[in-house]
Amino acid sequence: MSEPVLAKMRCRLTKKFFLLIPTGLYLSSNCWTFDRPIFEEKILHNKNREDQWERILKCRADQRLCNIFENKKDHEKWFKQIETKETVRKC
Repeated sequence: MSEPVLAKMRCRLTKKFFLLIPTGLYLSSNCWTFDRPIFEEKILHNKNREDQWERILKCRADQRLCNIFENKKDHEKWFKQIETKETVRKC
Protein backbone atom coordinates (compact mmCIF):
# COMPACT_ATOMS: atom_id res chain seq x y z
CA MET A 1 0.00 0.00 0.00
CA SER A 2 1.40 3.41 -0.93
CA GLU A 3 1.90 6.36 1.38
CA PRO A 4 -1.13 8.65 1.64
CA VAL A 5 -0.82 11.96 -0.18
CA LEU A 6 -1.29 14.98 2.06
CA ALA A 7 -1.67 18.63 1.17
CA LYS A 8 1.61 20.54 1.24
CA MET A 9 -0.19 23.29 3.17
CA ARG A 10 -3.69 24.16 4.38
CA CYS A 11 -4.61 27.76 4.96
CA ARG A 12 -7.43 30.29 4.77
CA LEU A 13 -7.49 31.69 1.24
CA THR A 14 -6.97 35.43 1.52
CA LYS A 15 -5.74 37.58 -1.33
CA LYS A 16 -2.53 38.29 0.59
CA PHE A 17 -1.87 34.56 1.03
CA PHE A 18 -2.86 33.82 -2.58
CA LEU A 19 -0.35 36.33 -3.95
CA LEU A 20 2.42 34.66 -1.93
CA ILE A 21 1.82 31.12 -3.22
CA PRO A 22 4.65 30.14 -5.56
CA THR A 23 3.78 29.79 -9.24
CA GLY A 24 3.13 26.25 -10.37
CA LEU A 25 1.72 24.82 -7.13
CA TYR A 26 -1.83 23.47 -7.25
CA LEU A 27 -4.60 25.16 -5.24
CA SER A 28 -7.77 23.34 -4.24
CA SER A 29 -10.62 24.72 -2.16
CA ASN A 30 -11.66 22.71 0.88
CA CYS A 31 -15.31 23.48 0.03
CA TRP A 32 -17.05 21.15 -2.38
CA THR A 33 -20.01 21.12 -4.74
CA PHE A 34 -21.31 17.59 -5.13
CA ASP A 35 -18.11 15.74 -6.01
CA ARG A 36 -15.39 18.34 -6.71
CA PRO A 37 -13.84 21.33 -4.93
CA ILE A 38 -15.52 24.64 -5.80
CA PHE A 39 -12.16 25.87 -7.10
CA GLU A 40 -9.03 23.99 -8.20
CA GLU A 41 -6.29 25.34 -10.45
CA LYS A 42 -2.55 25.51 -10.92
CA ILE A 43 -1.21 28.80 -9.57
CA LEU A 44 -0.46 31.09 -12.49
CA HIS A 45 2.36 33.58 -13.04
CA ASN A 46 1.98 36.96 -11.34
CA LYS A 47 0.76 38.72 -14.48
CA ASN A 48 -2.29 36.38 -14.54
CA ARG A 49 -3.00 36.31 -10.81
CA GLU A 50 -5.66 39.04 -10.82
CA ASP A 51 -7.79 37.09 -13.31
CA GLN A 52 -7.31 33.95 -11.25
CA TRP A 53 -8.29 35.81 -8.07
CA GLU A 54 -11.48 36.99 -9.81
CA ARG A 55 -12.37 33.34 -10.54
CA ILE A 56 -11.77 32.52 -6.87
CA LEU A 57 -14.12 35.33 -5.83
CA LYS A 58 -16.73 34.31 -8.38
CA CYS A 59 -17.04 30.80 -6.96
CA ARG A 60 -16.78 32.17 -3.39
CA ALA A 61 -13.69 30.18 -2.47
CA ASP A 62 -12.03 33.21 -0.85
CA GLN A 63 -11.75 33.37 2.95
CA ARG A 64 -12.23 29.61 3.15
CA LEU A 65 -9.80 26.82 3.88
CA CYS A 66 -7.76 25.69 0.90
CA ASN A 67 -5.24 22.96 0.21
CA ILE A 68 -1.96 23.50 -1.62
CA PHE A 69 -0.36 20.60 -3.48
CA GLU A 70 2.96 20.27 -5.27
CA ASN A 71 1.11 19.58 -8.54
CA LYS A 72 -2.19 18.40 -10.02
CA LYS A 73 -1.05 14.77 -9.94
CA ASP A 74 -0.65 14.91 -6.14
CA HIS A 75 -4.06 16.59 -5.88
CA GLU A 76 -5.66 13.81 -7.94
CA LYS A 77 -4.00 11.12 -5.79
CA TRP A 78 -5.28 12.87 -2.67
CA PHE A 79 -8.73 13.19 -4.24
CA LYS A 80 -8.87 9.45 -4.99
CA GLN A 81 -7.94 8.72 -1.36
CA ILE A 82 -10.89 10.67 -0.04
CA GLU A 83 -13.31 9.94 -2.88
CA THR A 84 -14.72 6.90 -1.14
CA LYS A 85 -14.82 8.46 2.31
CA GLU A 86 -18.03 10.12 3.47
CA THR A 87 -16.12 12.70 5.48
CA VAL A 88 -16.08 15.42 2.81
CA ARG A 89 -17.69 18.47 4.38
CA LYS A 90 -19.93 20.66 2.26
CA CYS A 91 -19.35 24.40 2.87
